[in-house]
Amino acid sequence: MKKQFTLILLFITINFSAQISINNDGSLPDPSAILDIKSNNKGVLIPRVTQAERLSISNPAEGLLLYQIDSSRGFYFFKNGRWSIFGSDPTPDFWDNNNFINGNILMSIKYNGNVGIGTTNPVMKLHLVADGSNNNISGVIFESVTNNTANFPNIIMRKARGNINNLQAVQFNDILGVINSQGYNGNTYKGGGRIQFVTDDQIITSFDKIPTRIEFYTSYKNTLNNDPKMVITQDKNIGIGTSHPHSSAILDINGIHKGFLPPRVTDTNTISNPVAGLMIYDNASNCLRYYMSSGWSDCLGVNNPPKAFNANISGTPIIGFTFLAWYFYEDNENDPEDTPLYQWYRADDTIGTN
Repeated sequence: MKKQFTLILLFITINFSAQISINNDGSLPDPSAILDIKSNNKGVLIPRVTQAERLSISNPAEGLLLYQIDSSRGFYFFKNGRWSIFGSDPTPDFWDNNNFINGNILMSIKYNGNVGIGTTNPVMKLHLVADGSNNNISGVIFESVTNNTANFPNIIMRKARGNINNLQAVQFNDILGVINSQGYNGNTYKGGGRIQFVTDDQIITSFDKIPTRIEFYTSYKNTLNNDPKMVITQDKNIGIGTSHPHSSAILDINGIHKGFLPPRVTDTNTISNPVAGLMIYDNASNCLRYYMSSGWSDCLGVNNPPKAFNANISGTPIIGFTFLAWYFYEDNENDPEDTPLYQWYRADDTIGTN
């Protein structure tokens, strides 16, 4: 029986300063190094562990170095009571290493500057994910505790043209910011409704504020929604079903296949302190009505008969004498009064029985 042995010849030099040099040319260690390893065709292989094994190390020493072979692969070092990771990629991800629970990374910072909370793969500058199965609620809280009424939590979205070193003014119809919603369709996330903030006029440097309109978008099945369902312009005009409400209308509603349904009221007396011009649909009368300073109008769209009231007479009711009569005329539809016809009848007795 033959046995084969492989003999690797290395020069190991130990000087009296407790410096160690490992090489194949017999060179001394560098004066600044306690361990100097030199090779033209080999590297150093440090301990390789799994994530679970790394996290199970008891009281790791400051500066402890190892390589993790699963999950987030890479070189880890222990510093200031926590693990940090760096990799061989020219642009490695940096993990905020104080955020491990049961082996799960709670916060990550990618090489491109994207920050993930609850995810190791942030797709935007800040990406938040909450696992609802653990009764986590995904959201952001901005809290301010102060007696200063001018100090309050706020979210600011900024937009400029040009580049970071040469900012230029935004222009008409530039989108200043978008709030998007998405839903998972079983395969991937798809876009839902959104709110856009858009410049609503030409921009002048002297403006104290940027003229802006707000556009509200909804989504419907496979239909691409490129037109907002509601718009609020800088002039406070509101458009529903139109992206360009008429300048003369505070509310411009456009519906090709639908109408406008005003509030339906059964008893107008239940409306407290109605203001002049208030419009409702009267369920009791089955019609539209509006409030005037003198009370509720008659039904709109119904041609009510005109009214003659406050009739007066003057003169002597005797044959041969002049007898005058007059009255006040009113018509809700403003129909013109026709030529009045007066008819006089002589009664059989003094009280006008017949």
